[in-house]
This record gives sequence, C-alpha cells and structure tokens, in this order.
Amino acid sequence: MAKVSLTIIQNRPNRHGEYVVMLQIAAHNKSIRTATDVTVLKENWLQNEGLVLGGKSGDKLALSKNVRITQIKNGCEVKMIRNQERVDKMDVQALKKFLLSEDEVVNTDFFSYCKARISEQQDLGRKKSAELLQSTSEKVKDFWGSSSLDFSDINLRFLQQFEGYCLRTKKKVKGKKIEKETEKTMSTNGVAVYLRNIRTILNQAIADDLTENYPFKKFKIHTEVTRNRNLTTEEIRLIRDYAAPNRRQEIARDFFMLQFFLLGINTFDVFWMPRSGMVGDRLQFNRGKTGKFCNIKIEPEASALIDKFRGLKYLMWFADQSVAERIPGHSSKHSRKSDFQYKDEAAFNKMININLAKIQTALKINPAAKITTYYTRHSMSSIMREIGVSVDDISLCLSHSSPDHKITHIYINKDFARADMANRKLINHIQGIEEKTTKRRERKKKT
Repeated sequence: MAKVSLTIIQNRPNRHGEYVVMLQIAAHNKSIRTATDVTVLKENWLQNEGLVLGGKSGDKLALSKNVRITQIKNGCEVKMIRNQERVDKMDVQALKKFLLSEDEVVNTDFFSYCKARISEQQDLGRKKSAELLQSTSEKVKDFWGSSSLDFSDINLRFLQQFEGYCLRTKKKVKGKKIEKETEKTMSTNGVAVYLRNIRTILNQAIADDLTENYPFKKFKIHTEVTRNRNLTTEEIRLIRDYAAPNRRQEIARDFFMLQFFLLGINTFDVFWMPRSGMVGDRLQFNRGKTGKFCNIKIEPEASALIDKFRGLKYLMWFADQSVAERIPGHSSKHSRKSDFQYKDEAAFNKMININLAKIQTALKINPAAKITTYYTRHSMSSIMREIGVSVDDISLCLSHSSPDHKITHIYINKDFARADMANRKLINHIQGIEEKTTKRRERKKKT
C-alpha cells in the first residue's frame, strides 16, 4: 500500500547547518524523496512524529513550519484516498508525479490518453496517423464495451481476446457519413496495425510515468505476407508511355511517374509541398508520416513533370486550389470552380487511384490487386534491387531508419549522394538509357 511520510537526510545539511524536510513517497517496496520548502536543525526534528520541535528550546518558527509540512503531507494523503484504487496500481515514480501535480484525479485511462495523442498528431499535420489512432481507439472501445479503460486492464488476456474479436467481427466503414457494416472481417495485418497502435500508446504512457504495465513482453503481434505490390520495369514503361484519352487519366499517369521518379514520395508530401520546399535541384521536407527529414534530388524527368503542374504557393497547382486555399477556415462542397479542384490530398489521391485502375485495365496489367499510388514505392525498391542497388542504399532512398546504421550529421550529405546515385540508376534503367548506350557501343564495334 502506498504511503507518504516526512523525514530529513541527516548527513546533508545546507550551508546554514539546517536540513531540508523531505516528503518520502513509498509504493511497492520502493521509496523516493522530494524536497519541501521547509528547513530545520537536526536537534529540532522529531523523526517519529514527522514534526518540528517548538517551545523555548526548539525552533521559534515551529508552528508555521509544522502547518506547512502537515499541509503538504495531508494534501498528498487526501489525493491518495480519493484515488485509492488507481494509486495502489501505480509505481513510485508515477505516484510522485501525480502527488506533485495539480491534478486531483489520476488519469490512467487509455481512451482519454489516446484522445490527447490524437490531438498531438493532428497539430503536427499527421492526418493519417491521427485517423488510424482514432480508428484503433474506437475498435478497442467496441471490444471493451465501456467508455473507460485503465492501463492496468490491458494485460495478456486482453490482447489475445481483442485480437480474436477483430478477426471474427465484421468491419465497419464510413460512406457518405453513414457507418456501414461490411461482409468482410479484418485481415491479420489490419489487426496488427491496431495492436501496434495500442503498443505505442502504452510505451508513451510508460514514458509519462503513468504506468509500468507492458503486456507485449509476452504477446507476439501476428502478421502475414502481404500481396505483391511490385510492377515490373516493362509495366512501369507501359504506364509512362500510356496515351491518356482524357485529362484525369493524364494527371494520374504523370503523377504516378512523378512519384516514381521521386523515390516513391507520399501523395500527402508532394501535394502539400510548398514552393520553398524546392531548393535548387532538390526537394527538402519532413515526411508527413514520420517527420523524418528528406532531401531528394529532382532529376530532369521529375523536373519536367513538376514544370507541367507548377503551382503558385505550392509546388503543384492542385494544392493551390484546395478547399483550405479557396475558402480559408471553411469547407464547402459547392465551392469548386472546375473539375480539377480537390478538397485535400485524400480527395486528390482517390481521383488518381480511380484513374490508375482505368489505365491498368486499358494496358491489361494484371497484378493481384488494383494499382494505386503506393505501388511506386514498392516497385522502385524492387527494381532497384534487381539492377544491383544495395539494400542499405534502398533503405536510404525509402527514408527508413536502420538500428544498425545511425546516420550522423557528418555523413548526411554523403548518404543523400548515395540515394541520388541509386535513383539515377533506377531512372536510367526505366528510360532505357543504359540499353541505348550499350547498343551504340555494339554498333561501333561492328563498324
């Protein structure tokens, strides 16, 4: 059971020979001390009572000092009594943080903590991350059947039951603001996303000293091999050379190739890229998904496509005409002035993917599923590997962090140069530049 008491550290006097009265907090056989603003001479400290000795032979300010330290101790005890059930589950560090805070109630609720993290993601502009976390919170609430969930209740059995619940419960989707139940259940990898989000929330709560509970030490998040999202070199070339019959398919084709030429850049990042993000012949930005700094060289093939769609405020004119720019602070579906204005990157990406599917049908490209903008990232990395680019350099191109390779500021320019060379090698391969050079050399040898 947690408790608080008052003490002094007898071998640590201050320069006046007095000792600071310490508030000692104990929980789960561990204790920690924190200083009060009261000092006392050793001979005037009554250890058993936790009070300052007064009277003629004691401290002249004993009355006011005792009022102060009693006030501190009693305040802590009242907070502990009011939150007894949750306090009993807290470790000593979390208890100290709570007792010294202005909060009167311990907040170890998963859902309220989740809500705060969602707000943080939204403030950082990480819309997709916020949406995934919101979806996770709603799924956990559906499973738990209550609007409150203490961190301590998330144990091994909870995770096992939650996983089973997700795998057997039909998915829900929102269409035109109406929530519908589909005939499909969640995939193993879809459930894994939710479980990883729960794990992230617990890790953050541990870092904030709200809990020590970590059931993932005994629980393995199951995943399965995803479908192949790789296009071949020839299929990339078919899309590049596709004669688009209309403006939307033309935009879809060009945007897909622009992403490919820019190392599989995310739609969010390129849609909202400001003009200032283009520094010389490079794009410099922080990834919306991870916040990691990226520095991509704009090769001539990418530059030609950027010039084709160059915007005024943003790199491309699509964002110039987004709802946020047309009507600041408002959202109106009736505000469009042309068929090529999009509310945000999600609406733009939806249009691109719809038309990529049409291009796929026209070209008779038949992968396991419909081609989307995400295929650029998978395809460029797979083709790079086929033409001899190292896994380390592919990782750099994808802006992945490797625990085995800590990038320092000393080598950061060198690393970007490696990514530049890998990208140029990839584009040369797609454009057939190396093949043309080889054929010219062969012709010269024959003559």
